[in-house]
Amino acid sequence: VEQIDVSTFEKEGPPHYATATGDQAYGIVFSNDGSQLFVSGKNGGVVNEYDAATGGTPVRTVITQSRPAGLALSPDGSTLYVSDPHEKSMTAYNTTTWEAGDVWTGLSEAAEFLAINADGTTAYTGNYGGIHEMDLTTSGGEATVFSNKPFGSGDFIGTGIKVHPVTGNILSAHRGGDNRLAHSVIEIDATSGDMLRTVVSGVDGQPTG
Repeated sequence: VEQIDVSTFEKEGPPHYATATGDQAYGIVFSNDGSQLFVSGKNGGVVNEYDAATGGTPVRTVITQSRPAGLALSPDGSTLYVSDPHEKSMTAYNTTTWEAGDVWTGLSEAAEFLAINADGTTAYTGNYGGIHEMDLTTSGGEATVFSNKPFGSGDFIGTGIKVHPVTGNILSAHRGGDNRLAHSVIEIDATSGDMLRTVVSGVDGQPTG
């Protein structure tokens, strides 16, 4: 994991901010007080905890599962949600005991990133051709397809997903397919699921994260 100065967009040293993340570092999230950093090593099957002030090597491994990828913290900091594109599921972990709790199933191999709305009631993750939605007020269950329009089937949606802190709308990166949305970031209405606009287009490579 690298640390970037947002005023200059230059990498800050030493060589790396956080190391030994596990193969293919994916999800990154801070604790609410900013003291802890959690990083998922997808192919390593781990989520590691770091001292956010110093970075370096992990303080400990808090989660071990098949392919942990997307990470999202509940607003009160009590639960860390982890998506697993291999198991096609999302699991809730208690951040005090690190015990696994509720599980949501029915996701796809595109469930690589997670986002939660401001009141902590809904989580979103990517899907082929749309966005999956998980109701966090329930004790797990089946994910539902929140939006599959105006996307074409087979396109990789949500390869980077955020909920806008003011509007509640979803910002979704789109890295796959050969249509007008490829290599772009779009805004999706959180109520209707309709695409509102293209926020960024012409992103080189595969917009992710």
